[in-house]
Amino acid sequence: MKAVKNAAFKTTIVGVGTVGSYIVAEFLKAGAQVIGADIRPDIVEAINNRKEGTFDPEIREIFHNKVSEG
Repeated sequence: MKAVKNAAFKTTIVGVGTVGSYIVAEFLKAGAQVIGADIRPDIVEAINNRKEGTFDPEIREIFHNKVSEG
C-alpha cells in the first residue's frame, strides 16, 4: 500500500469504459500511476481532451486533474 501512496505503484487498465473508468479513478485517487488503454477512439479522446459528458462528473474531474498533471 505504501508504494501506491508514493506513486511508485504503476498499473495498466485495459478497457476504460463504464467499469474500467471507475477502476482507473480508484487507483488514481489512491496515488497510483495508471495507464488506461482502450480500443475505442472516442474514449481515449474524451480522456485526453477532457470532453464533457462521457464520464460521471466525479470520474471526469479525477481524469481532468491527473491528465493535467501529466
